[in-house]
Amino acid sequence: RDYAGVYEAMRGFNWGPQTQPIVAAFSENYTKKMFQLLLDAYSTISVQDTALFLGMSEDDATKYVLHEGWVLDSASRMFTVKKQSIVAEQKLDPSKLQRLTEYVFQLEH
Repeated sequence: RDYAGVYEAMRGFNWGPQTQPIVAAFSENYTKKMFQLLLDAYSTISVQDTALFLGMSEDDATKYVLHEGWVLDSASRMFTVKKQSIVAEQKLDPSKLQRLTEYVFQLEH
């Protein structure tokens, strides 16, 4: 896949005023998706590859991922990816709780 080509296509075209906000929103969303892909796929990754995947200069990509808690080994120019903790919010539907209560009640009696 040509991830860098997506960014080049977005930046290399003279978008009209009506499409610029859409392209900007797509670009931001695409960068977030690519960052999530890096989180899921890598434990370490080079500065150069990170910049390529995120469609940024190496300096901008470094700032971006350091802000997200990644660690840079300056000697090897490799990032250690900081996995984000998964927080699952449990939502309890009152009707489901009621059905469960009735079911347990019937089992007991």
